[in-house]
Amino acid sequence: MNGIDVDLHNHIADWSAVAPYVPHGLRWRVGAGGPPLARHGFRNVGAPAVLSATNPREVKERFLDPRGIDVAILTGNLLSLGVQPNPDLAAAIARAVNDWTLDTWIRPFSCYKGSILVAQQDPAQAVAEIDRLGEDPGMVQVLMGSASEAPFGRRTFHPIYEACVRHGLPLALHIGGEGAGMSSPSTAVGHPTTYFEWYGSLPQSYMAHIMSMVAEGVFERFPSLKVVLYDGGVFWLPHVMWRFDKNWKAQRSETPWVKRPPSRYILDHFYSTTYPLEAAPEPTYLHQVLKMIEAERTLLFSSSYPNWELGDPWDMIRDVPENLRERVMVENALAVYGPRLTSFRRVLRTEEFVSAPGSAGLFGPRRRHDTAQRCVPIRIWPGGSHPALSVAFLGVRHHHRRVRVRPAGARRQLPGTRRQRRGHGHDQHLRLRGAGCWSSSFTTAATLCSRTTHSV
Repeated sequence: MNGIDVDLHNHIADWSAVAPYVPHGLRWRVGAGGPPLARHGFRNVGAPAVLSATNPREVKERFLDPRGIDVAILTGNLLSLGVQPNPDLAAAIARAVNDWTLDTWIRPFSCYKGSILVAQQDPAQAVAEIDRLGEDPGMVQVLMGSASEAPFGRRTFHPIYEACVRHGLPLALHIGGEGAGMSSPSTAVGHPTTYFEWYGSLPQSYMAHIMSMVAEGVFERFPSLKVVLYDGGVFWLPHVMWRFDKNWKAQRSETPWVKRPPSRYILDHFYSTTYPLEAAPEPTYLHQVLKMIEAERTLLFSSSYPNWELGDPWDMIRDVPENLRERVMVENALAVYGPRLTSFRRVLRTEEFVSAPGSAGLFGPRRRHDTAQRCVPIRIWPGGSHPALSVAFLGVRHHHRRVRVRPAGARRQLPGTRRQRRGHGHDQHLRLRGAGCWSSSFTTAATLCSRTTHSV
C-alpha cells in the first residue's frame, strides 16, 4: 500500500438524501439545509474554495488516486453533534448519517472506510449504535466530537468505551465543536474572539480529556482501548506527559488505580494525526518531539481533506524523517485499525434468521431461548443493483440460489464466475431456505434477527 488517510471529511451536500434514514417522527426536522445543529460563531479562514468532498467518485478521482491514497477513513463534518441539546435528535441524526454514509460512500467504493458517529450526551443510545454497526467491516472506529459537557474520564462515558473494546474498535476524537451548544468554552478562561484564536486554543480540550481519562482509570479498566486524536498537533504532548508524571509521583495516593506513570498510558493508548503538524523553526525540533511521543508507533497520516486552510498535508510531513515515513503513511494505521481496514467482507454480529409468514427460521425450529433481538426490516435486492443491501452482499449464493450462513472464520469463495454470481434481472427468484416459499428477489422483505457471530 502507498498511503492510508485516516481523516477525510466527506460532506453532505443535500440533507434531503439523508432524511429517509431518519425515523419518521423526527424526519420533519431534517430539510434540504439540514437539521438544527449546535453551532459556534467561527468559520474556516483561508480554506481553498475549489475543494469539495460531496461526491465519492469525484473525491476518489481528483484526490485519492492522484495522491496515491489506497484507503481513506471518513470522518464527516458533524463535529458538534455531541453537544446538541436534544439527545434524541442527535442520536437519530448519528444513526441516519451512518447509514447514509455506508450506502453512499463505503459500500459502493472499496477505498472508503467509515466511522460510527455517536452522540455521547446519551451514552445508552451511543452504545446501541456501536452494537448495531460494530461488526460491519465498513466501519473501523467510533467517532465522537471532543466538544463535551464534561471531561471524558467521567464514568458516565465508560459504557461507550466498553462497547468500543467489545467490538475491537478504536475511539476517535475530533476537535471542532468547542464552544457550540452545551459545550464548555474552548479555553479555560472563556470564549475567544476570532477563528485564529479559537482554532489555536483547541488542543486545550485534548489536554483536559487525556488527563481525565488517565486519572479516572479508564485504561486500567479498558486496557485494550485505543484513542485517536484528530487535528490536535503533537508539540504540546511532551509538556503534558512530563508535568503529569511529576505530579503523579507526589499525588498518586489520591488515585491508587493509576498504577503506572501517566506518560506510559498516554504513549500506549493515544495516537495523533499529521494534520495540522506544527511548523517547527528547525527540522531537528520536529525530530526530537517525534522521538518523545514515539511517533514510529503513534503518528498517523491524515489529510483533513478538503479542509486545507492550513496548507497541503504533504508539505506538513516533508521534514518527517525518511525512516518514519512508511510507518506514518501506512503501517501505523494498519496496526491501530487492524485487518478490517483492508477487509471488504461483511461480518454479521449475530445468528441471522430470515423470517417469513409461517417460517421456522433459517436454522430450523426455534428453541425457547431463541428470542429475537434487534430485529430490523431489510429488503432483498438483486445482486449489485442496490449499493445499500444487495443479495450478494447478504451472502446469497447465486449459483445455488439460496441463502447460506457460515460460521465466522470459514473462508469459502462464492461458486461460479463473476458473471454467474451477478444478478441477471428483476425477474430472478430466490428460495429462502427454511422459509418454505418462493418470492421475487427484488421485492421480498425479510427480517434479520441477531444471536451469535456469523459471517457471509
